[in-house]
Amino acid sequence: MEKLEKLFQYQIIDQKLEEINDKLKNTATRLRLQTIQDYLQKQSEAIKKLEQSLIVKQNDVDDAGEQLKKLKSEFELLAKEIEAAVKDELDSNELPYVKTLVQDQEKVYDQLSKQKKRLESVISESEGVDEKLKTVMVNVTKAKKEFADLKVKHDLEIKDNEPEIEKLKAELEKAEKKVDAVLIQRYQKIKSSMTTPIVLVTGDTCPGCNMNIPSSQMTKIKQGEILECESCGRIIYVKE
Repeated sequence: MEKLEKLFQYQIIDQKLEEINDKLKNTATRLRLQTIQDYLQKQSEAIKKLEQSLIVKQNDVDDAGEQLKKLKSEFELLAKEIEAAVKDELDSNELPYVKTLVQDQEKVYDQLSKQKKRLESVISESEGVDEKLKTVMVNVTKAKKEFADLKVKHDLEIKDNEPEIEKLKAELEKAEKKVDAVLIQRYQKIKSSMTTPIVLVTGDTCPGCNMNIPSSQMTKIKQGEILECESCGRIIYVKE
């Protein structure tokens, strides 16, 4: 039982160290830091999408502006042709030509009106994306400032607990040297899937899972065998 007594003492120190580390991981400051970090990661993705969207919208604005420019030129050219045609007296043969010019101009004017609306629309969309991007950037800047301030505060929390942590680490290292290496490996393997790898049994029930321990198994344990609970897999320790 001496081997298990040493392992049990090792676990006591190990759990104290875990408690301090868990406490530091769950302080209000640490939790807020994690929240801000998650927020910044999401906003980083949002900024990329907004920047990509802004490029698309700006390209749409450029394209709509270019199309509007071409339609204006086409409209002005038709206006000049109509003006030139009506300066002179028109005979009956020229009337269909002028009528066609006027119809073409009306079509271009209709396209011009639609293109103006399109340009106004894409400009509005572009400005909306740009404004949203600016808002996100302002919020991100504020979040980064808060994160930096909280990081300083959390570092102080860690620093305040460093003496106790270093003390427990030293005690744990010292205790580990007293425990069989194979038993330590066994302990760590169990610890990877559950807390409290070794349990102290005072009756016939495992305190880890509250299941009864067979009398045959208890007999072997009392005879010096190192066994694990058949239900939960924790190492069973019975004081002599």
